Amino acid sequence: MRHNKNIFGKLFFLFLIIIATNTLRAEKSNSMLRFEYFKLNDGTKQLRAKLNSRIGGRLVTIAGAPISFLVQSDTSEILIGSFVTDEKGVATVFISKDYKFFFNDEKYITFFARFNGNDSLNEILKDLAIKEAYLTMFLEEVDSVKTAKIILLTDTIPIEAATINIYVKRMVGMLLVGSGETDTDGTISIEFPSDIPGDSLGNLVVIAKLEESDDYGNIECAVTKPWGTTLYHHTLKHQRSLWSAEAPLWMIWVTCILLIGIWVNFFLAISKVAKIAKSKDLENK
Repeated sequence: MRHNKNIFGKLFFLFLIIIATNTLRAEKSNSMLRFEYFKLNDGTKQLRAKLNSRIGGRLVTIAGAPISFLVQSDTSEILIGSFVTDEKGVATVFISKDYKFFFNDEKYITFFARFNGNDSLNEILKDLAIKEAYLTMFLEEVDSVKTAKIILLTDTIPIEAATINIYVKRMVGMLLVGSGETDTDGTISIEFPSDIPGDSLGNLVVIAKLEESDDYGNIECAVTKPWGTTLYHHTLKHQRSLWSAEAPLWMIWVTCILLIGIWVNFFLAISKVAKIAKSKDLENK
């Protein structure tokens, strides 16, 4: 009888462990992964993954999580690298422009971003199919009219009806100065404004971008051109004041007079003491 009670006790204890394990599994939050592709001005490719989760009704960025980046070859998936998300939940990998990719029959490169999960988050895998494209920009000035001409091609085939945005790099962020769609030749010409401040030489960094394209991702091209108005930095001479580095003249004069008066009184007092001591010596004699 006691033996049966031990068996039932062990089975009941095992049952509790199974329930607790399933409960912990059920409490895992779903992972959300935003996966993006960027082709930079120098031809370098950038893969960026941002990991989020909805916890307690709030969207939370997940820092310190390892993200694996992979690319499809002709036979398998090749690991590019594993990187840990930063405080914004973002992990990034850069791929050299000389990297030899495998293209499928439809000329796509397939990338993967994978998070294997942990005790509180479920695993997630995202894929991204991208076609190789080339963005070129020419800055031309004809009869004092400045024009940015952009050409978007995949190999030698023009890409039509793609939205191109033109930006100027500022000290903080980017200034949008024009936008439009490519024509049947994959070309767009946008008139450039002539009243944008540049640096001391009038230089501007002009950037053309194809953004969030389903087939081509994000592509940018940058050119530096002296198309800005020259910006001069003038150093203004501040008036003397109590809160500036140079005190007001009246304060300097008052301070000097007070110091001179103090030292004059000091020497007069010493002189008087010396005379008193001298007179006492003469009386004693």
